[in-house]
Amino acid sequence: MPNFREIRFPIIIIALLITVGLLLGGLRLYNYYNIEMAVQKSITQIEPITEANVTKINGQYTVQIKLNWNQHLQGIYHEIDQIGKQYFKNTNYSIQVIDKRNQRLNNIFIDLQPLIYETLAKDEFVRMNNEVGKQVKKMQMDYFIQVDQNNIYISIRDGDYYLYEIIQRQNQQDKQVYSFNQK
Repeated sequence: MPNFREIRFPIIIIALLITVGLLLGGLRLYNYYNIEMAVQKSITQIEPITEANVTKINGQYTVQIKLNWNQHLQGIYHEIDQIGKQYFKNTNYSIQVIDKRNQRLNNIFIDLQPLIYETLAKDEFVRMNNEVGKQVKKMQMDYFIQVDQNNIYISIRDGDYYLYEIIQRQNQQDKQVYSFNQK
């Protein structure tokens, strides 16, 4: 039996730290290649997505997508969500949509927000579509509004610029949705 004084604690501690470091590094590489890169590759195959980025911060994945103008934001969102559910399973994740806004789009969306949230609170989606349509057409812009049980999908185009907004209809514990202005 070894003598207690003969045990080299510094060597044991260093070996333990190296082992833990290798295990954590291996886990990080696994997550990066088998989850983040796989999600990114799957998402970039969806038309009209031009760029996708997946990151994990504080245990939550963020899927950031950049897409060209498209009228079918709802369908694209659902495809991304299915990929997220497949890879992230029970892990929280958020979806961020990067659009290409100009000041006119920012201004009209700010003006439309009271109407959108009022009609959302009352579940008056036909009225929302009609009223948003009147305002947007006055500005000679194109728009599309889609609604499902979870979200409202708003797409507005002003020439080469476009705005995407995804607004939650109810609290969702498993994911968050954001729209961001392209930088």
